[in-house]
Amino acid sequence: MISIICVLCLIVQISRKLFSENGEIYEEMILYIKNIKELFMNLIYKNDPSFDDLFESIQITFSNMTYAYTTLIQNYFSIYSNIKENLSFIIEIDNKPVAFCPLFLEINNSQNMFTLSQSFLPAPLFFPGLGQKIMNKVTTLLMATIDELAFRYDVTKHCVRIDPLLDYDGVSSNWLLKYGYLGTSIHTQILDLRKPLSDIFSKVSKGHKSDIKKAQKHFSVYVWDRTNADFECFENYRKLHHKAAGKVTRPLETFSLQFEGIKQDKAILVGIKYKEDWIAYSYFSHVNNCIYYGSASDDPDFSELPASCGHLQLWTAIEYYHQRGFHFLETGWQHYGPQLLDYPSAKEIHISKFKKGFGGETLPFFRAVKYYSEKAFIEDVDTFKQKQLEFINSTQKDL
Repeated sequence: MISIICVLCLIVQISRKLFSENGEIYEEMILYIKNIKELFMNLIYKNDPSFDDLFESIQITFSNMTYAYTTLIQNYFSIYSNIKENLSFIIEIDNKPVAFCPLFLEINNSQNMFTLSQSFLPAPLFFPGLGQKIMNKVTTLLMATIDELAFRYDVTKHCVRIDPLLDYDGVSSNWLLKYGYLGTSIHTQILDLRKPLSDIFSKVSKGHKSDIKKAQKHFSVYVWDRTNADFECFENYRKLHHKAAGKVTRPLETFSLQFEGIKQDKAILVGIKYKEDWIAYSYFSHVNNCIYYGSASDDPDFSELPASCGHLQLWTAIEYYHQRGFHFLETGWQHYGPQLLDYPSAKEIHISKFKKGFGGETLPFFRAVKYYSEKAFIEDVDTFKQKQLEFINSTQKDL
């Protein structure tokens, strides 16, 4: 039987040799995974007939489930992203799932990558009731399996993000760094809806409060949820989404899944009406008392209005979810300037400030990347260097 210490030593040795093309490394990896699997664990891949049943079991038994791991959003990801192959897998013990690893193989600039739409995949999800010893063994097998698949498919990098709502009240850390990943964390804004609504509103910025009250005088606001899901209204949202973008930005199937989310009580749609026209929509996803501010769109033909739509849309969602007893709302990422693998536009920075105006806490949004290719690493570092120098030069001009 392989001890955990020996396993960890082997992983370190493998990681140090990853840039090498020596085929013996791959054989060593295969042997290690075979041995540790023989202990008590099984790997179930997406193409396995038992995968779907195990994945549905995860939806029920994992109390730390967040929206990124639901069947609905995993199907959404599969359609939306440029997947070459879905290599997601589950680890089971005694026919019970104990871990799930979303893993999409994509091609970008002729390079194979483990990414989601060329960005960050959700991190592996573990059953919250595992003891520490079992947790260590499961994590070790899972991370070694990712490395083995990366080697097998000639992957250049793996980009991962840890949902900050996985354990809001617990101690959180970027545990991926222990496995050879490079930290690329940013921040996100989260509202604690367990507080009285009056307390939440008191933390909203003065300007936002004024905009909310002004919008309430001029607009009608509607919420569609599981009780009144309306396909025609949702079609208005889809068409306005395309109109606002000036093009079709994603497949029709993704909108069908969004509407299905409303019917399954995993989402709501907030709409703003000005006189007789629907002029703006916002889509919110939710699961296990956690809410995520999704997409928003407004009609470009109504650029001159008596008040802002966005403030009322978000505040309406806050009131709705507070009334239903939800706990946390992630209003959105906070961008300040260029970071490794994160180069926000001026518009994105402005949106960050808008979301921060609703109060809440600014918390770490842990992200990480593991490089399996020296070339990919150098390319990303060169891009970061260029973006950072541009940012430095632009800020110096403003002084």
